[in-house]
Amino acid sequence: GHRAGGLELAQEFFPAPGFCSERMSLFVARDVQPVAGGGLLCDADEELALERLTPGELLDGRCRDAKTLLAALLVQSGRLT
Repeated sequence: GHRAGGLELAQEFFPAPGFCSERMSLFVARDVQPVAGGGLLCDADEELALERLTPGELLDGRCRDAKTLLAALLVQSGRLT
């Protein structure tokens, strides 16, 4: 339901080094604006809920996704703004 005016590469990392060669990239979205009529786009068999959490809330155990935890740590450390 939102569109970014621009993306900046924040960090690249290997989620499972030694196991596979997959490389992931984290981006910072700038100038984010809501899209008219936008909302969560789900497949027919999906149920999604949007939650807004601070980096501290993500790091206190509410999140178990490594990509999200890395992004929260980068924001909390001041490396991403």
